[in-house]
Amino acid sequence: MPKFTTPIAETLGVWGVDTTPTQSSAKALSQTVIQNSWALAFDAGNHAQTNAQAPGQANSFDVGATSPHVAAGYPGAAATYQSHKVSGALGGLLTPNQYAYSLVHQGLLPVADLANGQWHHVTLRWRAAARTMTVTVNDRNPRTNAAQTGQRRTMAVDLNQVDPSHTGYARWGFTATSDPLVVLTQLPQRTVAPGKVTSRTTKAITTQTTTSRATQIPVTVRLRGAQTIKVAPLQRAVLSGQVTATASRLPAGLRVTPVVDGHRLAPVRVTATGQLTTDIAAARLQPGTNRVKWVARIGTRQVAQSPTTTVDVTPGQLTFTALSTTAGFQRTKLPTTSELVPRQAGWQIEVQDTRGTGSRWTLLAQAGRFTNRATGRPMAGTPVFVNGQTMTPLGTTPTPIMTHTTNDGRAAGKTNVVAHWSTKTGVLLHAQPGTAAGRYQGKLTWTLTNAPE
Repeated sequence: MPKFTTPIAETLGVWGVDTTPTQSSAKALSQTVIQNSWALAFDAGNHAQTNAQAPGQANSFDVGATSPHVAAGYPGAAATYQSHKVSGALGGLLTPNQYAYSLVHQGLLPVADLANGQWHHVTLRWRAAARTMTVTVNDRNPRTNAAQTGQRRTMAVDLNQVDPSHTGYARWGFTATSDPLVVLTQLPQRTVAPGKVTSRTTKAITTQTTTSRATQIPVTVRLRGAQTIKVAPLQRAVLSGQVTATASRLPAGLRVTPVVDGHRLAPVRVTATGQLTTDIAAARLQPGTNRVKWVARIGTRQVAQSPTTTVDVTPGQLTFTALSTTAGFQRTKLPTTSELVPRQAGWQIEVQDTRGTGSRWTLLAQAGRFTNRATGRPMAGTPVFVNGQTMTPLGTTPTPIMTHTTNDGRAAGKTNVVAHWSTKTGVLLHAQPGTAAGRYQGKLTWTLTNAPE
């Protein structure tokens, strides 16, 4: 998960990525996760930040909920997210309004001992005819497997949300913040296949068989440098190290394999002097903390491993670095036909994305009614966005204006939006006949949101 200065959770690709403070659209937030999904969360923490610093911290999903708890919801549905507004200066005119989001929990089940560091047995029972999922927590003693009462909650599952095409199929899986240990004791349609383990001497190993202890090989593997390194999002990590042996030469058949969060990568080349380097692709690194070690083997036998090094993928930010708080359109004569009124000079809309090359974002705009400052009467016309031959009216619904893919090598991830417009494109004022003389005022609202990769 992303690495923040305070304890953060709920950003593992299940719930919406609530890291953009100015994100005002719950629908846009819901589009950052797996669509058509139902999630059951086992939340051992309390992520209920509600102060003015909450927007963009992804730390408010548990507002109004008892923790620790088990609860469910539809990550890809806008109705799952409840916004909490932190008003900007002058009601959002001087500085933009900001938003934090909490979850609308389904079937909230408080479980007081969920964070005690012990195993917890959970049973899930799906009733297809009723379309319900029953969750029972602590229904067996984790040490003796003896049945016990536990805590139970039955929740309705809307199949139109999970399987809108009515295929009758669904994929399932697990993800975890800190402890990825999951043991499955029973599965639907589970098949048990007989098997045996055979030693290298082709002798079958049974419960009464003993085997000799592996010969110890005097080899050590060490990573060079700091125990924690930091890389930007979507950037690779390069680690170097040294293999040493008490003998004058390294053992024959020695292979060293990098392991990232329990996943083995391809073995790396070890030079005659024991030097080795690992180049970990960005796709192998998750946002936040990644634990890397090297494991040395001879054949199938592990003979040494390095201390663990932490690779922190530091989260970047998506922000406005310049945004006009007072911008207008040029004076024009009373129109006798529909016409497009150009912008005045001085419009500023600049975006900076420090989340790394390849990140994508979308700029959205919405407009309120323009009214006569003297009479309060509405103007016969509205702001529009012109792109080539296409003209899109701007109303109260956020409208996509621009989608951009970031390149850190250009202007440090900055994009001057207005520089892409001409006098005949971009945001213009569509004036229509029937507009009374006078000065008109209105409000344009700009929103940045993560775009799907």
